[in-house]
Amino acid sequence: EGLYFGDAHDAFLLAKMLPKPKWDDLPLRLVDVSAPVHDENGNFIGVLCGHLSLDWAFETRERMLDQLSRDQLDLLVLNHEGKVLMGTPHLPSLTVNLNSLSTVQGLSNTTRQVAIDTWPDQKKYLTASVRETPFRNYPGMGWIFVARKPLAVALEPAANLSKLILIAGAGTATLFFVI
Repeated sequence: EGLYFGDAHDAFLLAKMLPKPKWDDLPLRLVDVSAPVHDENGNFIGVLCGHLSLDWAFETRERMLDQLSRDQLDLLVLNHEGKVLMGTPHLPSLTVNLNSLSTVQGLSNTTRQVAIDTWPDQKKYLTASVRETPFRNYPGMGWIFVARKPLAVALEPAANLSKLILIAGAGTATLFFVI
């Protein structure tokens, strides 16, 4: 009926024949893509199908992070159920479910959420989440993108600015006192 993107799935049989993906921490995962083919009169001829390896997504993430200040910044991709599709070395794919995070709960297509969340490792992180937005009339796969940074690292610039303001204020007060 139209363009179709399936959710990421394991391809264990193909994984035995193909080399392990460069980026993915699992043997081989694919996204199914298909589109109907019609002749010049609009008559249905068949379906064009293909598989996309998730390696492209890992590589894209690395290129995006290279452009950001990536000091202890993690970028994860979750499926519509909250299961990690693209993890990190500390959060391997498919082993963690992040539905318990307040930034993931109740996330709709039109919102994004930022909060301080306690993660499964019991540490606090500044966390931002957004669900992919539909493209044209296609609803998409419902993937959720989550960025996290340890709270101490994320708030360090504010703490440094606070110290600088305190020192400048104390210096100004001392100067006025001397004058």
